[in-house]
Amino acid sequence: MNTELTDYFESKGIQYLITAAYSPNSNGVAEEYNQPLTNIVRPSLDNILAALWAEAFNWACYIKNRLRYSVLIE
Repeated sequence: MNTELTDYFESKGIQYLITAAYSPNSNGVAEEYNQPLTNIVRPSLDNILAALWAEAFNWACYIKNRLRYSVLIE
């Protein structure tokens, strides 16, 4: 790890954890959040350009954050 970055984290009071590269097991929370978003986006992009995927994920996140119960899309 870069010593300058470590010094910066310490000066700002940031705690960080180092994980192994390319290990989805350590990304559990992010993976659990991204899977429902992907499940919303894929059907909505049936005949649409791949360039619109980022906008579709923004739309899916907007919808997910406004649902009263997250169980509805999981």
